[in-house]
Amino acid sequence: MALLLQRHFKPTTHNGAKIHFTEHFIKTQKVDKKFGKLYAQLLTWRHKGDYDDFFDFEEKNVVQYLEPVEEFIRMIENLIGEKKLGN
Repeated sequence: MALLLQRHFKPTTHNGAKIHFTEHFIKTQKVDKKFGKLYAQLLTWRHKGDYDDFFDFEEKNVVQYLEPVEEFIRMIENLIGEKKLGN
């Protein structure tokens, strides 16, 4: 959301954020599509965790995402930093 807001996009839903992120960062190749897939997976889990009655996150499924998520966060931080510097 911070990246989108910095670029003057104002999604009002999680799905809206996904659409803006995909349209303006994945499709334009500013962000590798592997991160688009990761973001989609994380949003699916978020939705299931919030709305499904009996969804349980299993450690074996979650642990494999720790490093890719850290990489994703660093990449987003770099994009935010570039914009702050005027790039």
